[in-house]
Formats: sequence, C-alpha cells, structure tokens
Amino acid sequence: MSTPTKPDQLAEFAVKDIESGMTVGLGTGRAASRGVEALARRVKEESLHIRCVSTSEKTSKLAESLGLILVALEDVDTIDLLFDGADEVDQNLAMLKGMGGAMTREKILAHAAERRIYLVQKDKLVEKIGQTGPLPVEVFPFAANAVMNELDDYGLESGLLTTPDDVPIVTDNGGHVVMVAIPESVTDSLEALHEFSLGIKHIPGVIEHGLFIDEADAVLVEGEDEGDLELYLRDDAPDEE
Repeated sequence: MSTPTKPDQLAEFAVKDIESGMTVGLGTGRAASRGVEALARRVKEESLHIRCVSTSEKTSKLAESLGLILVALEDVDTIDLLFDGADEVDQNLAMLKGMGGAMTREKILAHAAERRIYLVQKDKLVEKIGQTGPLPVEVFPFAANAVMNELDDYGLESGLLTTPDDVPIVTDNGGHVVMVAIPESVTDSLEALHEFSLGIKHIPGVIEHGLFIDEADAVLVEGEDEGDLELYLRDDAPDEE
C-alpha cells in the first residue's frame, strides 16, 4: 500500500479552475512541476479531458509519465490557462525567469495564454528585479561572443552560462544562455525596465530573455507555514506608468 501524499495547496490552487475541454500550458521548474503533478491527480480522480502544451522537454517527460495528453503549440488555437514559476517577482508583478534555460518557450506560451498564473515561494519576492541574480538571455551559439561584446560596449557585465566542467549550457532550442547583470538604474521604474528589455531583445543574435514584465495575471505566493498562501493580482499592482 502506498503512503498518502500530503496535499500540495500551492499546486492545487493553481489547477483548481481547470475544466474538461481546456488546453493548459505547463511551465518549467520546481513550482511548475508541483502544478503538473496536482493537475495529473485531478485528471485521474475527476476523469477530466484536457490537452497540455509544455514549455520544456523536462516538463514534457514529467507530464507524459503522469498520463497527461501533450500537444504541440502549432496544433492549438489558444491556451486557456498557463501555470509556471518565477525566479524573482517585484511589487508590480514584473518577473525574472529563465534560470533553467526555458525562457523562450515560457514567454511564447505566456503570450498565447488567456490566463497566466505564476507560483513562487516567499523568498522569490524582491524589491527590484535583478536583486538575487542576473538576467538569462538565450542566444544563437555562433552569436554568443558577438552578443557579449555588444553588451560590453553598453557597459553591461555578462558571461556564458556553463556546466561545472565549463561546457556551455544548451537549451531545448539549441541555444546558449548569456547571463547579464541588470543595472540598478533600469529597475527604478517600469518604463526603464521596458526600455532595457527592448534594448536587449534588439541585439542581433538574441533569441529571447527572461524579463517577464507584463505577463503575470496572478502570482500565488507560498509562505513558510503550511497553508500560508497569498494571491497577488495584476489589477492590484501599483501603476508606475
């Protein structure tokens, strides 16, 4: 006999509104994986008929192992709900993502989804984006040095993300990841953050980056105590613009 698992309130909240007939976007990372597991339990227990679109090969393998039906993004018209995690979230619900290298697919699915909810632990909340780490930027491998040289021309510190053996990390898209230090000056306002985001995106060789400024409709925060959850909605975030 298997031991009953403890209810995962964060994950269960994330998937509670999913109904039969929906297409669901599955994020990448530890929090998102908890959501995938909670969704699989609901599908099995309630005989839900849903389709899922994944943001990474790792998430796809987990979803398939749990019996969820996966389809390609090009085979769906819309995604009803996406749940995902984040590495940082500020008071405006701007986020830093991509430490796992999945930022490109995560952003594509976020913009294809009707509703987007992000799951984080309380220690992911920051006063300013970039407070705990640099910005992951996916680049074409042959363009990595050119991108870093241009970043250097702008006075931005950067470096290639590698394994402990100094081998470049390769994303699911075949890209490499450049880590860029975020200047404190660009986090003083949403307008400055938007300008920085566009500036990075326009560098030739950049595929996508991990600044998710407007994507979150809701952020669910898990506290240190069991059952301690807080829900932050986009409509409640301060408007700086």
